[in-house]
Amino acid sequence: MILPGLVSVTFKKHTVRQVLDLMGKAQLKAVEWSEGWHVHLGNPAEAAEVRQLCKERNITIVALGSYYKLGENQDFAPVLELAQALGAPTIRIWAGKIPSREVKPASFASLAKEAETLAQQCSLEGIEIAFEFHKDTLTDSNESAAKLLSLAPSCKSLWQPIVALSLQERKAGLERITQRLAYLHVFFMNGPVKRPLQEGVEEWKGYLSNLAGDHYALLEFVMGDREDQFLEDAATLHQLVR
Repeated sequence: MILPGLVSVTFKKHTVRQVLDLMGKAQLKAVEWSEGWHVHLGNPAEAAEVRQLCKERNITIVALGSYYKLGENQDFAPVLELAQALGAPTIRIWAGKIPSREVKPASFASLAKEAETLAQQCSLEGIEIAFEFHKDTLTDSNESAAKLLSLAPSCKSLWQPIVALSLQERKAGLERITQRLAYLHVFFMNGPVKRPLQEGVEEWKGYLSNLAGDHYALLEFVMGDREDQFLEDAATLHQLVR
């Protein structure tokens, strides 16, 4: 079953309550809360309040959308503290900030080791680590993403369409990581331009058709950052996952 929801960074300027109100209108019951926009490092009390608001509205918190980047010597303790206060079962992190083709084998191995160490630490708290699937990181190609997951066996990965890859490459990449898939970010773009999800229905049917088990599919990015477009895209997503 594919379960629809929202990535809160879609509405950076909205308050938590405004995001939740929009989710109610769109009949979405799952959310990735974005660090720095709706929950903040060093403020677990705020995250606990967000957790309670979600509980009152019967909304599942899928993940903390963290901006922790491998290889940057960042302090992970505040990230874990925030996820615990939020009640997030998964922390999304970034697999570095350099295109995979530019990363030397020793550096690649070091980043993977860091990720595995974080995952082992989080597992003690019942929390998983999942990589953002994104250009200019170690998940920017199918081969690199698979290699990273093989070197960090306790980690999972998100998936989203990488515009630079062909449609067949995207499908192959999703299939390749399906067994380690955390959840999906859903949007449709024509090159760098955000477009209505309706225009990408056939493409997304292809992505979702071979997924087994339960997965969250969370809307991210809407054309013009408009509420009306979000509601239209949410209706399209509901149709896709029926």
